[in-house]
Amino acid sequence: MFGDDAALEYSRILQSTISVPVVRPITDDDAVCTLPLEKGPCFALIPRYGFDAETGTCVMFMYGGCQGNGNNFETMEECQDSCLENTPMPIRRYRLKMLDHL
Repeated sequence: MFGDDAALEYSRILQSTISVPVVRPITDDDAVCTLPLEKGPCFALIPRYGFDAETGTCVMFMYGGCQGNGNNFETMEECQDSCLENTPMPIRRYRLKMLDHL
């Protein structure tokens, strides 16, 4: 059906890839995870967990017991469930197989 050159070219096209930036839309839930870690003005020492946007991880901090903000979770798991999946991530490059066009 194909000559050797055409078959090689077709194979090259099928194997070629491109990088496409993909960004997930930002939702209202994301806003909590972008807030700074805030212990509040009170003096209790309550272990809590918050999302550190600089490192992209949930970390423990000592909550003072009043005020603060929504980036304040009772467990590490709650922080991870809320923020690791819902925080806008840097653009990731996905490799797509080129099947139709170059």
